[in-house]
Parts: sequence; structure tokens; C-alpha cells
Amino acid sequence: MITFQTSSLGKIVPRYLSAFYEQLTGHKSTEIGKQFKVVFPTEDFVKASHLGVEMASSVLLQEKFWDEVSDYPKESFHRLTPISKALDGNLFHAKIMVVNDADNKINDDSLLYFGSHNFSPSAWGNVEKRGSQIYMANWELGIIFPPGPGTASLKSEIIDSMTLMLCSTANQSNQSSPPKYDLLGIDMPFILDK
Repeated sequence: MITFQTSSLGKIVPRYLSAFYEQLTGHKSTEIGKQFKVVFPTEDFVKASHLGVEMASSVLLQEKFWDEVSDYPKESFHRLTPISKALDGNLFHAKIMVVNDADNKINDDSLLYFGSHNFSPSAWGNVEKRGSQIYMANWELGIIFPPGPGTASLKSEIIDSMTLMLCSTANQSNQSSPPKYDLLGIDMPFILDK
């Protein structure tokens, strides 16, 4: 399970997600949409934020991806959900990724990433030439807490100190996965151009 909280999204179609998933986990998945939780603010969240739509220029998703790309992974979208009500009206520019087992709970095998990478092929690269090379369009910087024996405690402390709902830890039972978008017309991602 890959949970990616971001403020900027690119064209993350299933083919790209499959390659991304395989590079991070070493495994293939036949149901790639179920392996991702893309945490992104809804239109209502941004409208209700402290700064409002006028100051949300760092929240980026192109309308053409959401509306026109038939296999855009809408079923993978989850609401940006702050844990603290004091931070409920804030827009987050941080990019955070948590790679867990299927139970989405921190353990020694979990990987944490914090950095500047948007969730896009431009930021993370595209696997090309039958997997023999990765094309990267720009450079980003991040910190990774990799899998390793005895690392679950530190990773749990990091997740427990965060203000966003991303996954579960052994220390905090109220921390869980953010809720999925209700795609029956209630939840729409924030798109600046609309």
C-alpha cells in the first residue's frame, strides 16, 4: 500500500502507477488502483481553508487529467484529513509518502518519504526502454526512512507526531487511513482552473 499526500499531481495513469509501485515494493499488482491512496484536498476543503481559493496556487491538478483521461485513478483519491481541528483549515504543501503492507500499519518494512517531489512522472521519473532506463525531467530533494530491523518505533513516532491522517501505528489507535473521495458528485478534487 502506497499512501501519497501531495499538493500537486501529474498524469498518474495505471501504467505509471504500476511501474512506480514495482520500483518501490519489488512486486507487481494486478489491481494497481487498490495499491494507492492519493491524499489530495477536495474543492470544499480548499474553499473552507483559512486562505481560501485565492491563495491555493500551490495546489495543482490539471482539469484535463481529471476530466479527460479515462483511466485517471479517481478510485484511489482520499480526502486530505487533518487530525487536529486547529489545523483543519490549513492547506498543506508538503509531500509525504508512506509505503506499508496491505494493512497500512507502520512496521519495520515500512518506508517513509518527506520531500519536494510532486506525485508526477516529471518529479519521480518515467521508466522507459523496457525498464532499462528512467527519464527524469527535474530534480527534487527528499528524506527517506527506509525499511530495516528495529525501525518501526521511530517511524511510528514520526507518523504519530504528524497532523495528517495517513496510516495506523502501534502507538495510536485513532490514526488510520484518510477517507476515500465520494465520487458520486460530492467530492471533487480542487482544480485551480475551474
